[in-house]
Amino acid sequence: MLLQGGMNPELGLSFYTDLFRNLRNYTFSQTSCIRPPEVVYLAKKEKITFTEVLEKLIEAGLDSLPEPELRYYPTGKKNCISCQSYH
Repeated sequence: MLLQGGMNPELGLSFYTDLFRNLRNYTFSQTSCIRPPEVVYLAKKEKITFTEVLEKLIEAGLDSLPEPELRYYPTGKKNCISCQSYH
């Protein structure tokens, strides 16, 4: 399942964590719902780090970040992150 458009100023992190928890109760599909810009947006909105946002989303049921945006460069090397390997 892919959900985009998460930069709604009226919706905070709790909306997405509640949504993912509820989706997990009703579906077995993989949730690949939040893009990196949305993670950064939610971190700024909630005044927490993007790592904390990802941890909360993963705990709620986020499975992965959509391709091709799941690549990031924290150490200068090309790394790939999915929520399963993030734990």
